Formats: sequence, structure tokens, C-alpha cells
Amino acid sequence: MLPSQRMRHPLAPFLGPSFGGVFTLLMLLTVALSGILRAADSALRTEAAPYGMLSLEFALTLSVARSIVESWGAAAQVQAAFSLGLDFLYLVVYSSTLALAVLWTSVRTDRLTWIHWGDRLAWLPGIAALADAVENVALYQVLVGSFWPGWPPIAWSCAVLKFGLLAASIGVVVLAMLSQSRAE
Repeated sequence: MLPSQRMRHPLAPFLGPSFGGVFTLLMLLTVALSGILRAADSALRTEAAPYGMLSLEFALTLSVARSIVESWGAAAQVQAAFSLGLDFLYLVVYSSTLALAVLWTSVRTDRLTWIHWGDRLAWLPGIAALADAVENVALYQVLVGSFWPGWPPIAWSCAVLKFGLLAASIGVVVLAMLSQSRAE
């Protein structure tokens, strides 16, 4: 594939003059939504779910997932449903913020390797967001009482993929920044 035929990241146009404002807005939204989700999660911490929603994300079996949901009670289950719904907005916001950070750090370096790979690596947060969306659907199915044993392993697999890709994306940003600071 020729470089001119390569699919550019859809957020690449924001690297121009509007970058600062767009990135700041996305970062503020990410922080605000993180705070709201964290507050909602506090009602979901029980003996069966010491890490709240995270416990459900990593419940690999239906029996463990059902025991977590049952430990929440009716009010906390509504809170969990709210959290899952809000997470659909959050996954768009955090993935866009992180993708812009990957793009920005890669173009700020003088090294062609970072510039070459930055546009490609900026897709990782979007793939993580897709995994997060599938995970949310699986968790919702467990929350509303589905007894299909495949939902918890789907949620678990998607959570592992999501967190792995997000960690890799953050690693790319850190490495690109370190690469740039060494070049200066």
C-alpha cells in the first residue's frame, strides 16, 4: 500500500490549530466522566464485588457473576445499569482523548519511526473502545438476568483486551515523549 493510500486516523485533522481546545475539552470530559463513574461504582462494592463493576468485568463464570449481581440488591443494580449506560459515552471520550495523545506525541517527535507508526498506533484506543462496548453488552445481559454462560467469558475477554490496548496506548505516548525529550 502506498503511503498516500494509507487510511489516516479520523482524528488526525484535529492536530492543527484546533488541537489544544479539542484535546483540553476531551481531557476535561474524560476526567469528569471518570469521577461520575467512580462515584457510581462506590455503591457496587460489596463482599462479593470488592472492586465494584471491575469485579463483574472479571467474573469468568456465570455463577460468580450472578452472585455479584445478587449482592448488589435492587438499588445498586439500577446504579450498575446507569454506569453501563454512561460507559458508552465514556468509551467514546476516553478513546478519542488517548488517540489524540498518541497522534500528537508521534508527530511531535523528529523520528520518522514514530511519525510512521503513530497514525497506526492511534487506532488502538478505538479498538479498546469497541471491546469495551461488547463488554458492556455482555455485562448488561448478566445484570438483567440472562442465564447464558457465555456472557461472563465474553465480558472477561473484552476487559482483558480493553485494558491491554489502553496500557499499550499509554505506553506509546510515554515512549514517544521520552524519545522526544532525549532528542532535545
